[in-house]
Amino acid sequence: MVPKEYGIVDDILPFTASFPRANIHELIAPDILHQIIKGTFKDHLVAWVEAFLKKDLENEHRLGEVLADIDCRSKIDCYPALQLFHHSLGFDVYLTAITGYVPDEMVQAIAAFIEFCYIVRQLSLDEQDLNTMDDTLNQFETK
Repeated sequence: MVPKEYGIVDDILPFTASFPRANIHELIAPDILHQIIKGTFKDHLVAWVEAFLKKDLENEHRLGEVLADIDCRSKIDCYPALQLFHHSLGFDVYLTAITGYVPDEMVQAIAAFIEFCYIVRQLSLDEQDLNTMDDTLNQFETK
């Protein structure tokens, strides 16, 4: 029983209790995963690539050209014959966009992160999935 002094009324059901898709735990999990992916990928890995390019390409004009090319190559509409899959996270195209501009180790690290994200997105995970997650996390950390 939850103490009343905390302001929680435990004998009332919310009006969403009978809604088939209103499980708060299921609603929160994808958003947390989205934030982890967005935070790691965009805020860290893309910034890492850009910092590398900024350091590698001392010419500011050349840097702008390379970043513009990566941006264009990252867009799906630049690849009209590309088959899109509904389970795709959408950022795996970034790998082909940066290939050739950054060292292979950076591409491999980002590929390991993307693989990790594909595994984590599954509705359920078994022991083999957890082992594969550990392997891809180790690949990410060692690259």
